[in-house]
Amino acid sequence: MSQWLNLSLGVNSLYKAPEDKLSDLNPYAVYGSTDLMGTGGDIVKLKRASDNAEQNFTEAELWGSAYDTFASGTTTTVTMLYDQVAGAGASSNTHLQQTNAATQPTRNSSSVKSFGFDRKFLYSNDISTISDRPDFDGDITLASRLRSNETSNTTYANPLFTYYQADNAGSLNFVPVHSAPHRQLVSQHFSGNETFKADDFGSSAKSAFVSAGSTPNPPIARSVLSVHTSQTDREIKVQGVDAVNNTDDCGTISEGTITKFGIGGWQVASVWQDAQQDFNLSCSVIFDRALSSDDQATLLSILDGLSV
Repeated sequence: MSQWLNLSLGVNSLYKAPEDKLSDLNPYAVYGSTDLMGTGGDIVKLKRASDNAEQNFTEAELWGSAYDTFASGTTTTVTMLYDQVAGAGASSNTHLQQTNAATQPTRNSSSVKSFGFDRKFLYSNDISTISDRPDFDGDITLASRLRSNETSNTTYANPLFTYYQADNAGSLNFVPVHSAPHRQLVSQHFSGNETFKADDFGSSAKSAFVSAGSTPNPPIARSVLSVHTSQTDREIKVQGVDAVNNTDDCGTISEGTITKFGIGGWQVASVWQDAQQDFNLSCSVIFDRALSSDDQATLLSILDGLSV
């Protein structure tokens, strides 16, 4: 706590210096295993296996006795991860969902307060109205707080957070190919290292990536963000690792008929693609702008304070 002496009032007054809050950065959408926006509202909907009953949970309920009562003698999965900016009570396309029980994330133990994405996947409805926001010009920032549970090399990069264009029929069409417009924050174990990438797919694949070195056993939690500008720049930062900036031209994203968010894996039409990744996630956040260096530092500091 910081102490300030207020001489103008003629009295000694104690003030608590304001803490950095995610809401102060004005994010577009926020998802997490805790109440990151400080609203006290529901953050997730879970389904229990015993009878398929579903229930919304606040942070306190999720990590307290309410969950223990709901899940007594059974297991649970995530069917809806609410966008905390919109709020669970709002009918918002930014909420993340999964109707396929086989690919629904799980609630981890209360000691780590995170969701388990062991080859699991969540996705939004159409969020193409993001292009109507006054400041949006194709620039976005994606960020996550995670701990990978992988220690061996994997074939596919794992999407920690993706902004992508779906096809006109509404299928996810979330594929790692050059012809599909994407902005991705991904992780991959490659050559014995834990590697993070800021990927752009358009007319050609462009990436900026950093290697966090060999993953300890057990793996450690990391905060990572990627900043994508509409024309020529991808920057990625990982906790404790020097930032990398790639300025090769990546083109622009033109809003298609359908645009969505995704976390975890990908799906082409009705075919699920195994991303071959297992990670715990406590936060993913998207900004509809490229963050300044100061805001990036603030965001990483906030992510570092999460428990996963």
